[in-house]
Amino acid sequence: MRDAYTHLYQDALIVKDADVRRVLLEFARNYKAKLDAVMDLRSAVAAGDAAAERRAAVALRRASNAGQRMAEHLLDLIRPYYSGEELQRILRERQALAAQ
Repeated sequence: MRDAYTHLYQDALIVKDADVRRVLLEFARNYKAKLDAVMDLRSAVAAGDAAAERRAAVALRRASNAGQRMAEHLLDLIRPYYSGEELQRILRERQALAAQ
């Protein structure tokens, strides 16, 4: 999982367009924040540390909410370039993939 973050971050760094690079780096940082929170949560559960478990759960919720807001913002930016039906189709496909 950390390899995925490393590759995502490295790929974002080579993007020439500064605005696109910034957005991709934000997504990479958010992915790492979620990954770190999941690993912290796993460790807390394994250690039986209820306080650490609560902190990790809060961190995971915050990172997930931030990722959702970022995705919604990105969707707002690309919405003018796609028809409503096409966006709905893309979202259904993504939701199906996420559910797997």
